[in-house]
Amino acid sequence: MVKYALLSKIRRKKSSNYSNYDEGFINIYDNELNRRFAQDMPNKVWMQDITEIKLKDGKLYMAAVMDAHRSELVSLQYSMNNNVDLVMSAVRTAIKKRKCELIHSDRGFQYTSMPYKKLMEECGIRISMSRPANPKDNAPMESFFGVLKTECLYRIRPKTIAEAISLIETFVGYYNNERIILKYGGAPKKCLLP
Repeated sequence: MVKYALLSKIRRKKSSNYSNYDEGFINIYDNELNRRFAQDMPNKVWMQDITEIKLKDGKLYMAAVMDAHRSELVSLQYSMNNNVDLVMSAVRTAIKKRKCELIHSDRGFQYTSMPYKKLMEECGIRISMSRPANPKDNAPMESFFGVLKTECLYRIRPKTIAEAISLIETFVGYYNNERIILKYGGAPKKCLLP
């Protein structure tokens, strides 16, 4: 590659400018998942996170809920605002489809809020949180967002929010049903979820 001055199209690693936000958090939970991402049954563990997508007509925030069993997306919700309502909407959509035992996230303000805690208690779902400054504690979610951006959004560069959502929905269908994953024997993983 050096000889022919070739560059690969990969995502660059970003430096971590993490601050410890523990002070002022309302609800902090132990890292009960503790990186045990491999699950033998669906709906034992869900993971969740939010990502920001920059577009010409503004920023779009996407909250996702993933089943750890086969890294399948259970729920996606979009908003122009990064807030508790976005997370609650993603979780409620997932819960309407099925119920899980444990839900894992980072320590974002949305996941430490009282409304979030109350919803999890009402649904009988235990909460697990990553340790401070440990994105690897939620690696499957981080990986999904990286793959989505690298394989879809950075290549096509949607200009509008509607175009971005359409691309994301198409990509998630591919990701859940067709994308070949080596940990599943090199075969498409075929979504087990409705």
